[in-house]
Amino acid sequence: MKLYLLPLLALAIACNGEKETDSAESAFVPTEGAWSPDGSEYGDDGCNLAGNPVFSTAAVDAVVFTLALTSDTTGTVTLADGDPIDCTLADMTMTCTTTLTNDVASYNDADGNPVVDENGEEVDPDAILTTGAEFVVNFTDSETGTYTSTVNVSCEGADCSGVQTSNGVSEYPCSSTVTGDFELE
Repeated sequence: MKLYLLPLLALAIACNGEKETDSAESAFVPTEGAWSPDGSEYGDDGCNLAGNPVFSTAAVDAVVFTLALTSDTTGTVTLADGDPIDCTLADMTMTCTTTLTNDVASYNDADGNPVVDENGEEVDPDAILTTGAEFVVNFTDSETGTYTSTVNVSCEGADCSGVQTSNGVSEYPCSSTVTGDFELE
């Protein structure tokens, strides 16, 4: 009876070894290099980003990210003029988060004209915008995927209502979401 168990044990060990090797060999890794969004569309756009030429879908699709992996589970994406943004990689999903604080330098009135003081100088508003962004890519394979980017903006300061009007935002905090394809160039 013990002789029958020995081949079964050897088979079990061999099969377990193959499964571990197969899963290690099939671990997903996206290709490092230049990636771009394509076919971007805004869903919820409470921050009126689509109304700003800098964040229009054409501008978003023109962005080039450089993807670099630092380990099997971490990496960075970097814009041409920006600092690296830290990302985590789990299975076939990459999640990148960042927060940016911006001291607003000027803003426009309801008619689109710069707000000026009694001397005709542009007013430096008392407003600080904090923008949090989460960028999630669901990879289809090592060179393609789809993305969702969610942006949340809040404002602190006495002139936030003027900045809000200037940016065409109904209220702060606000949130906008843009989705599309994500492809290796």
